[in-house]
Amino acid sequence: MRLEYTPPNAEDYPPDVQPLVKEITAQRATKGVPLGPLYQTLLISPTFAEPWYRFMQTVRYNSAVPTVYRELSMCRVGAINGAAYEWAHHCPLMIKAGVSEEGAETVRTAARGEAGEGRGLTKEQWTVLRYCDAVSDLKVDDKIFSEMKDLFEGDDKKCLELTMTITSYNAVARFLRAVDVAEMQHVEVGKGTIQHL
Repeated sequence: MRLEYTPPNAEDYPPDVQPLVKEITAQRATKGVPLGPLYQTLLISPTFAEPWYRFMQTVRYNSAVPTVYRELSMCRVGAINGAAYEWAHHCPLMIKAGVSEEGAETVRTAARGEAGEGRGLTKEQWTVLRYCDAVSDLKVDDKIFSEMKDLFEGDDKKCLELTMTITSYNAVARFLRAVDVAEMQHVEVGKGTIQHL
């Protein structure tokens, strides 16, 4: 890591920061994970960590987009940005949400913008993958946007929330890579595991 991690225990933070650390730690404990390297990095700046945490909680847990599409998009962003940490965290969740092992490998390895079919992904999952690539590459044409909108039967809220998920996780991936969270900068996506501090 290119910065110094903050402590893993809330008691080791200044009193005014402890409530935030306790809240984040408690939320993560419900998912079976500790505070972890990402939040131990973000908490270098509690001023930035708090709004990041609240926003990303909304993106992850309060979306109308089906979990399988959210997790697929998070994993695809990790894969195309070389963010092994993001992939290692979300791939098991993507599989749990309904993407097959073969499909997960396709999410990891498909060429950017590939208009594929099969390979363990449903037609709908391919639409999400292609839309994710287009958003990540800033090349969203009317055709792919229309396909995504059709997937959600014209539901603008779901269209917005999937787009926000993809753009948010692109920010996460870039942050992870820039400061080398969890020392995974040079780990190939799909080949590493997260080492908690």
